[in-house]
Amino acid sequence: MADNLKYTEPVSGAQVATDQLPTGEHVQIMKIMDATADGVNRLVVTSAGAARVDGSAVTQPISAASLPLPAGASQDATLTGGNAKSIVRGGAKGTTTAAEVTSTNVDANTQALDVAVKGTPSADVTDRAARKVGQVFLRNPGDTANLGDTANPLKVDGSGITQPVSGTVTANAGTGTFATDPSDRAARKIGQVFLRNPGDTANLGDTANPLKVDGSAVTQPVAGNVAHAATDSGNPVKTGGKASGNTTIPSTVTAGQRVDGWYDQNGAAIVRGGFRASYTANYRVATRPYALSFAFTANTVKQFATIHHTSGSTKTVRIREVRLQLKTTGAATLMFEIRRLSATTVPTGGTTINAVGHNGASAAAEAVCLGLPTTAGSESNSAQGWGTREMGYGATGANPTTNPPPAPTEIVLWRDFGVSEVEPLILRAGSAEGYAVMIDSTAAITVTAIISITFTEE
Repeated sequence: MADNLKYTEPVSGAQVATDQLPTGEHVQIMKIMDATADGVNRLVVTSAGAARVDGSAVTQPISAASLPLPAGASQDATLTGGNAKSIVRGGAKGTTTAAEVTSTNVDANTQALDVAVKGTPSADVTDRAARKVGQVFLRNPGDTANLGDTANPLKVDGSGITQPVSGTVTANAGTGTFATDPSDRAARKIGQVFLRNPGDTANLGDTANPLKVDGSAVTQPVAGNVAHAATDSGNPVKTGGKASGNTTIPSTVTAGQRVDGWYDQNGAAIVRGGFRASYTANYRVATRPYALSFAFTANTVKQFATIHHTSGSTKTVRIREVRLQLKTTGAATLMFEIRRLSATTVPTGGTTINAVGHNGASAAAEAVCLGLPTTAGSESNSAQGWGTREMGYGATGANPTTNPPPAPTEIVLWRDFGVSEVEPLILRAGSAEGYAVMIDSTAAITVTAIISITFTEE
């Protein structure tokens, strides 16, 4: 039947449109319109039966400030409290109904699943196929053996050798005991350490194999066990020193330095300076007659011989001996004396005397020696001196006629060869000073004399 079966409303006379269904019935057509009176906009239904609410032809989003859900309906607040959560439920597996999955609380925000390992883990370290969770083995690079046993030790670096261990190690002898016999090297265990020689043929430290502490291969120096000024104890230690030739003098050191013992080549200790550079100055002229000669005025004094050095000197002079021989031309009382010279006036003029070294290799003497200086040196103290002698002389000018003639008189004014505790007469290094041999005569006579002064320099 055709659509739009007309039906006339009896009162108003209006007609209603219909639509005939496939079954033959008629249904009234309803117009869904917008709010505009007598509008023409209609609700459109797609061929798939979807009613569109706008012109997009797609599913539309729905938003709302709040949903009027019924009581007990699921909401985010009841499920997660604001955070998404996941719940794992148990289920059936095969013919066995599994229990629900359980978890263990880790912290306020974490639940750890409880996992049960089924089966029995293998305890056989060689059965790798049967091993389950519970054992970890370190294997060599070729996966042919476990690391850590005797045949395959675990290396902690690339050296490929047994590694050193530091710290305290506790050793157990097992069923035996540690050997304490130092001669039994094969039986020794941990607890003893022996130092061996390079060829591993003997222990070091015994009489035949002394322990050397450096490469000298000689016995090392040993210090005494008793300090200076402490009470003596123990056995004495044999001492030695450095042998020196008769003409070799040890080098000078400064105060407080250590020195070697000094011995001669026969082993006798030298305890005094017997081998310092030595000189003798013979005060005479170069031609005959050799003696120094001076004509005195009565009651006068003359410096017959002087020895001095300047403030620029570097050597210390020690006068060891002063002796003289003389004769006169008349009777007089003569006084002989050694006096110290000061720096005020340096003696000059007269005859320069060259002091002769006792050793042919000795350097020239630094001291200056003058015979009968024309300008006398200033005396430190004319009232005092050393080796003072006074003697009365008669006329000795003529040569003796007896045969053999009497020996000449030799007067020794000073002699000190370092065998006593008395200091010699000294000229200090760096000081302008000296000594003079004085002769005083009571009469106007001529005195001829030869004077010798022996001294050392260092």
